[in-house]
Amino acid sequence: MKDVARVAQVSPSTVSRVIQNHPSISDKTIAHVKAIMSDLGYIPNLTARSLITKKTKTIGIILKSASKDVRQNPFYSDVLHGITQRCNEEGYAIKSTISTSEESLFQEVQGMIHTHAVDGFILLFSKSNNVIKQLLIDEDVPFVVIGKPLDEKDQFIIHIDNDNEKAGHDLCSYLYH
Repeated sequence: MKDVARVAQVSPSTVSRVIQNHPSISDKTIAHVKAIMSDLGYIPNLTARSLITKKTKTIGIILKSASKDVRQNPFYSDVLHGITQRCNEEGYAIKSTISTSEESLFQEVQGMIHTHAVDGFILLFSKSNNVIKQLLIDEDVPFVVIGKPLDEKDQFIIHIDNDNEKAGHDLCSYLYH
């Protein structure tokens, strides 16, 4: 980073702000510093950055099962595609976990939490009395759930869901008219 700063004739903190997409840096300076980074082949060390920022820029994806039914369900491939695309746009990586048993899934998610491997999670399922969801609550880890709220306490958790019946009705109505 110091080499980039020297060649670009800016301070190392300016290079750092360019890497962080800080709003106080002008477009002209961003373009100049990024060009120098490219010329020098500089790639930021994300591990070192995470020590400073306390952020991994990684989102954990939790699937409920490694069963064939889940793997062949087009819903999951579509959702994963959308999540991956958006994470890439925002400079985030994804780390997914899937298991054949709830216990091994619990242990893997717990390991990701305790090693600070991710900044938060997306659960690709909604389930009553979910031990994974309770673990995330207990550990105070940010997460969202794909699916509808099933428990009374779920009202305080962000859920993303759609009404498939209404969507089908609206689609048919649109095509009919």
